[in-house]
Amino acid sequence: MAAFSLMAGTEDITLGDADGSSDITSLDALVVLQSVTGLTELSPEQLKAADVDGDNQVTSNDALKILQYVTGLIDDFADTAETATVTTVTDTEPPQTTTEPIITTTEPPQTITEPIITTTEPPQTTTEPIITTTEPPQTAEPVKTLPRSYKISGVTPIVQRGLPTGCEATGLTIALRWYGFNVSKEDMALKYMPRQDFTYQDGRKIGPDFIYTFAGDPARKSNSYGCYIPCMRQTIANYFSDIGCTEYTTADISGTSLENLFYYVADNTPVILISTNNLITPVTGDSWYTPDGRYVTWQRGHHCMILTGYDYSKNVVYVSESAYSYERTYNMDSFRNIYNLKGKNAMIIKKTKSDNPVISPDNDVYVTPFSDGDICVLKNTGSGKMLNVDYGRDENDVNVYQWTADNSTEQQFRMNLMSDGSYMIRTMCSSDGTNRTLDIVKSNGNIVSGANVDIYNPVDTIAQRWLFVKTGTNTYKIVPQYNKALALTALGNSNGSASGADASSDGNVFVSDYTGSAYQQWTVSKIN
Repeated sequence: MAAFSLMAGTEDITLGDADGSSDITSLDALVVLQSVTGLTELSPEQLKAADVDGDNQVTSNDALKILQYVTGLIDDFADTAETATVTTVTDTEPPQTTTEPIITTTEPPQTITEPIITTTEPPQTTTEPIITTTEPPQTAEPVKTLPRSYKISGVTPIVQRGLPTGCEATGLTIALRWYGFNVSKEDMALKYMPRQDFTYQDGRKIGPDFIYTFAGDPARKSNSYGCYIPCMRQTIANYFSDIGCTEYTTADISGTSLENLFYYVADNTPVILISTNNLITPVTGDSWYTPDGRYVTWQRGHHCMILTGYDYSKNVVYVSESAYSYERTYNMDSFRNIYNLKGKNAMIIKKTKSDNPVISPDNDVYVTPFSDGDICVLKNTGSGKMLNVDYGRDENDVNVYQWTADNSTEQQFRMNLMSDGSYMIRTMCSSDGTNRTLDIVKSNGNIVSGANVDIYNPVDTIAQRWLFVKTGTNTYKIVPQYNKALALTALGNSNGSASGADASSDGNVFVSDYTGSAYQQWTVSKIN
């Protein structure tokens, strides 16, 4: 027999595919038997694929399990594995899910209300939706004190067999089934999910922006990757529109800490989130150009999970996922680490109107105090200085900092109200407030604490959407929509500069973890 230890970075291994053919047949069982008898030597990747019973060694029992799978006696190899608490990596690799996500430079603006056109499906309308034959579970009263443990019952896993890179579609199906919707994972993946395949032009690989559109084909393993929360929300919006459902919708809660996700769970609301297979560390994967010329890079190991419970006394979380046919238990610290590394991407399904709505964990109430087109000045409460574009330069990547009030257009901003209640904050020194907008410089595609703020063309929804939380008379906390734990922040009382473009530069403006500081409050005054 061949013994080995699982190492990180093996997310491309499909259990049972011992010969590396991307398909599981009786030939795989033969390869295993040849290895056991010493007739052939398997590579480390083949050894990991062959170990279907998860005992860290390849024996004739693995060949038997493969034959049982091929003949239909078992539905998946997970049925034979022992349920265990996982810290960072489990004994067996799950069936292949999405293979690789995220470092984008910019993303085109897109809303959840626009129809999506895929390469294989007609445009879907996205009016939000329910009409089901079964009554979905009701959410509990919103919790104000978080219990030490909670587990949502009845969130039944669905194995993604037949959709090698369809973990997102299968994850959505798991959640929708819990709410009482009778939909198949195949329909979610192939009928409702926005997707686009790849082409090649002048030696360049051309593909979609995976934030908004599934890259590849969920029913295919090779040259297929996955998508993120905006695409997943659009998928559900397309489904709800198709069935005429208006009782339910979705909410993007990306940027929420793991501990605050527990509030949703304690309200009996499953949380759909992005993690990795068996909590392996995400690494850089394939890259390609989008049709508009941007260069995007995928991360390997991408995987969708449904958070269904937590237990502080045991330091574990409970999830339902498409790689296993049973509930999984993960170490809470390891789970948090990977969730954070993947950018804190999460969403929920909720009632459009509810007597018991899910309360934001931090109790923030997002308001829309400005009409579309209002021109405003923003004064930092701590320093008394104005939000200012460096010398009013109308160029991408120009730094934004605080400066003494001077009534110039470089200190004036036009509020562009979006349909989802967020704002784009456009600088008046760029085409009278119709072009460049307040922009967060992302780190590996994510909005993180300490990220600088500049101006840029309006092409990146994630980096350019802002929410307002009222903190006083005409005073607001200004929050990045895609990381609500942060707030627009000024450092100190000095005037800033073009070169001081980081979180340690006096007078600079950036986003940081919200602490309630006066330097994270802004008095916003309308001037038109």
